[in-house]
Amino acid sequence: MGNLNPKFIDIRTVCNKTSIGKTTLLQWEAEGIFPKAIRLSPHKRVWLEHQIDDWMLAKAEVHMEAAHA
Repeated sequence: MGNLNPKFIDIRTVCNKTSIGKTTLLQWEAEGIFPKAIRLSPHKRVWLEHQIDDWMLAKAEVHMEAAHA
C-alpha cells in the first residue's frame, strides 16, 4: 500500500477520467484488462484513483513505445 492518500472514485468519475464508456469499462474489468473495482455494497463499486492513474500511464507508455518502434 504505497499510496498514503488513497481516494475512492466512482464509476462516473472513472469513465470521465479515462474517456471509456461504462459498458466497455465493466467489460474490460471482467476480462482483466482494467483494474478491479472495490465493492462497498451490492450496488456501489469504486476504484482507487491511483490504480486508475497507473493504468492510464501504462497505456500511454505502451502507445509511446509503439509510436517510436
